[in-house]
Parts: sequence; C-alpha cells; structure tokens
Amino acid sequence: MSLISLGAMLELAKVCANENHFEIRISGLIRSDFEREDNSKSWARIEFLNLPKKEISLGLLEKVKTNRFPYLKSDIRPESAGLGENIYFTKDLSKKTKKLIVKIEDEVTWKDSIMLRDTFRWIRTSRKAYEKLRDGFYYPEINLNMVDAFILVYLPKLFSHKIFSANPLFRYVARRVTRTNLEHTDTFAIVATSLKDSEDWIELGSSFTKLRFLAASKGMESQPLSASSLPYIFSISNFCSQNMIVESLGKELQVLLKKDFNLQDKDLFVAWLFRIGAPYKTNKLSLRKNTFKINGIIGK
Repeated sequence: MSLISLGAMLELAKVCANENHFEIRISGLIRSDFEREDNSKSWARIEFLNLPKKEISLGLLEKVKTNRFPYLKSDIRPESAGLGENIYFTKDLSKKTKKLIVKIEDEVTWKDSIMLRDTFRWIRTSRKAYEKLRDGFYYPEINLNMVDAFILVYLPKLFSHKIFSANPLFRYVARRVTRTNLEHTDTFAIVATSLKDSEDWIELGSSFTKLRFLAASKGMESQPLSASSLPYIFSISNFCSQNMIVESLGKELQVLLKKDFNLQDKDLFVAWLFRIGAPYKTNKLSLRKNTFKINGIIGK
C-alpha cells in the first residue's frame, strides 16, 4: 500500500466515524524519515471507540458516481468549508494548458496501445506464463522482471479501453473527448502539496478523498483528468521507450498549472487535476454509481 492510499483510507475512516457518530483514534503513523514507529510492521493504528450496535454505512460514498460526459455548471467555490490547505480551484484553464493536456493524452494513449500490443503478443507466445498469470504468480516463477510484471498486471486493467488507440480514428475521437471535457467544464480543482516528507504524501491521499466527498456532498461529480495526473504521467514515462518526451511534457504542465491556479509556493507539487460539475440527470450513463460500498454490522 502506498502512502497516498494510506492517507485516503485514514480520511475515509474519519468521514465514516463522523457520519455514524462514533470516535476514531489514529496512532503509530510512520515518521518523517519513512521509518515505522515502535519497529512495528504496520504503518498506522486505527481504533474505533463507542461503536454503535447497529449497521453502519457511508451515505456520502453512495453519492459518488462516475461520469465521463461534460459537466453542467458547478457551485463549488474556493471558500467551501472543509477543504484544507492542499485543494485549489479555478474557473478556467489557459488555452496553452488545455492544448498541452490534449498533447499529453495523445502521447500517452499512443504508447499505451503499443505496450498493450506487445503484452498480448507476449502472452500468446507463452501460454504457460499466461496460465500462471491468470491464477496468481510469483515473479521469479515465470522469469519476469518488474517492468514485465507492471505491463502484464496493471496495463491491461488500466488501459484496456484504449486497446484500439493505435487506429487514427480512435486517436482522433480520444482527442475530441479530451477537448470537450476541457471546454465544457465550469470548475477545475487541483490537489497540491510540498511532498517533503511522509506526512505530506499521506496528506495528499487525504486531500484527494476530501475533494471527492466535498463534490459529492454538493451534488457534484469530480473526475481526475488522466493526462493531468502527474503521478500517472511520470509512472508511465518510466515504461515508455521514449520516456523523456512524456516526462518533459509533464514538467511543462506542472509549471502551467501552478500559474493557472496562482500558486505562490514554488515548492508545491500538483498531483491531480480534477474537473468538477453536475452530471446530466437525464443521461443514465452519467449517473452510474460506484460499485464500491461500505456497510456491515459493527459492534457486539
């Protein structure tokens, strides 16, 4: 589990405790030097106190839906309560920023398709490896290095919808969708932190969750723009044959986003760019719910 995921989980636990009226105590977080406290194997200890003897749920999570279509006008403003220091809003992005986002999306999409093609070719020529992959495997067992494992395990899940992106028509459609999303979004938000120590990485995950819940509480949807999620760009660039192209574009986008959002602190790292707005209530696809739910009986 990453520190970002840990931060998201901690924030989720806090929201759940607040909504269901019980106490939460968090301790044992790893220190700034990335060493765990008390020489334990756990990164954090979460205790729930005064648990209700009833079924608990997280209604706010039920409001978070997926939406891949242009959003209507958003009423979220920077002065919204409970934002924290790491979330920033703007009503629009510069034309230069939008153009670069489309360029990055196109660049990454093309390389995704090439890696997917090579992945499926590898699987077809190694049936034994595929069987082990399907049933679970241990890397040395099928002589995989970490790059192979990344491509085989994660890429088909993350980018399978772009398997035909090498086709010029599909690439054209992908660019059109990205441009439409950018032009028809009324409000943009970013999550940015200094990322100097482990606490900052944890807070990054927490802020990510805060923003999602803030939007949901106001009937808004929030969607990270993939080409503008910097961890996404840099992780992909490490597995591309021409990784310097994607990485340099990501660094350029970092500078533009700081300018668009008027970030005074030059040390802040922009981790995610979100588009925020209301979904079209008449479009069933715009109202698809998340499949993830929290419910169950807690307490004796």
